[in-house]
Amino acid sequence: MSIQTAPNGPRHIPVLGWRYRGLQMIKDPVHFFQEMHRRFGDFSCFDPKHPRQFCAFGAELNRYVFSKPDIFIVDAFRESKLPRNSAIERLSFGLMRLNGADHRRHRRLMQPAFRSAIIDRHASSILDEAEKVMSSWQHGQFVDIDQAIMHMVSNIAFKTMFGVGDPSITDGLHYKMKQLLHLATNPLNLLLPFDYPLLPYRKMLRIANAIELDVKAIIANKSIHLGDDILSVLIESSTDEDGAFSENELIAEAYTTLCQESVEES
Repeated sequence: MSIQTAPNGPRHIPVLGWRYRGLQMIKDPVHFFQEMHRRFGDFSCFDPKHPRQFCAFGAELNRYVFSKPDIFIVDAFRESKLPRNSAIERLSFGLMRLNGADHRRHRRLMQPAFRSAIIDRHASSILDEAEKVMSSWQHGQFVDIDQAIMHMVSNIAFKTMFGVGDPSITDGLHYKMKQLLHLATNPLNLLLPFDYPLLPYRKMLRIANAIELDVKAIIANKSIHLGDDILSVLIESSTDEDGAFSENELIAEAYTTLCQESVEES
């Protein structure tokens, strides 16, 4: 498969350019991408005048994009220009941001943690947590289903990913992750990415530092006390060809996986 023509997209916005579309996407990602697909088809871009950010819909186009690292870069943070060697940059270097040989290597190292036998292992934890939440509801009680489900999914994610169920650890880290997600999608950080007092960008960097320290501590403890959770499998994952994850790679993949499981539902 090849893409022969320049992709369509919404009209160019002077000065702001792609940033205007980026702000629209941050405000409501689901609606934004649905509209891009409805209006412009399976392959489009934010700004046809300067085509740098593309939307590819469907399995075939995604396989094409991922198989052409010399043409396409899969990197949601490229335009953010995160500070080099910072905690937030290290946290962002998970599988979702990697390309080419690095992407293939990380996929191979992560495969053992997501085999069906490993996933089946956690079915009882998922059922137990769901039962615990539902059994706490009383007849006639009003329940905020949105918050209840988010809290339940968060607990399941920490248990299956890190093997941690202590609320003194999970609640604090989950709160920081939600803060970081909120700050990372703050339009001011797109327009004013500077580490200055009073700017949300500075707060975002500080929270990322705190999250990295928390994840490091969990990994250090897990390295001594391995279990049947996903993190334990990742720690043990190694091949003769690729070697094991480095500490920074392990932190990034643990954080990325946990984000996908426990934060995206918000």
